Amino acid sequence: MNSEPIFDIAHLAHVELLTPKFEESIHFFKEVTGMIESHREGESVYLRGWDDYEHHSLQLTASKTSGLGHYALRAMSPQALERRVAAIEKSGLGKGWKDDSIGHGPAYCFTDPDGHNMEIYYETEWYQPPEELRPALKNQASRFPDKGVGLRRIDHINLLADNPLIGPNDSRIGPRYPDMSEPYKRELIGLAGDVALDLKIRVEHGVFVAVPGPNLETRAEYRFLRLIGADAVGMSTVPENIVANHMGMKVLGISIITDECFPDALQPANVDEIIAVAMAAEPKLTAVMRGVVERLP
Repeated sequence: MNSEPIFDIAHLAHVELLTPKFEESIHFFKEVTGMIESHREGESVYLRGWDDYEHHSLQLTASKTSGLGHYALRAMSPQALERRVAAIEKSGLGKGWKDDSIGHGPAYCFTDPDGHNMEIYYETEWYQPPEELRPALKNQASRFPDKGVGLRRIDHINLLADNPLIGPNDSRIGPRYPDMSEPYKRELIGLAGDVALDLKIRVEHGVFVAVPGPNLETRAEYRFLRLIGADAVGMSTVPENIVANHMGMKVLGISIITDECFPDALQPANVDEIIAVAMAAEPKLTAVMRGVVERLP
């Protein structure tokens, strides 16, 4: 038996959602979440986050009822695709190849054990932004659209050397092994996005990474953090979030971006300027938080 781990799946590629309110759904994902339309054909519209490198990450399809049409995975390589297809066929869940997909090459269709439609592929179409969305930075797929909440990613990464839950657990407060699949509640994120949109305040979704500090990061550390998926870095927030989730609290996290850290053009940090930027943004942050509290059910 081969015990070597085989990482054949690169990532979740896209999801198809069925909607009986087609135009309303398009409006929501384009104007509220800030997604970009990359293609429209038949009864489907294909959308992407502003920094998605593939053709689309969401497919909206008009339907009499709402539901999940299918979701797709991208393989790590052509060889990985062959291995996964062989394993799927062996399981008896395979349905066969599809060659006419929008945005990617041949896909092998199958169902999961619960009957949901899935597909896996390798060849993909890289998004080519029009001139008005062409980014200034080469490491971005397109320019920030400056509307809605600017959908990108929603999560955090904990690189702190410690964890606030280490030690004896008080089960009256929370479980020994709390779930962290949704560290920041989507309904609160959506609510904050609505408030910011009404106030015409720009916000983005991203992955926050926590590091111990107190020093700022080196060029190599910034490259590493970007490589593992981080969009913003700080020295707090994550321990507090872990404790709150342990207690069953619903958490909304908002960070002020005080400076941009480009490894190849890194300038010495000026802490006074960083503090000044944070203080200047305080009224906007206060307005958003006040609006969220006022709209809580």
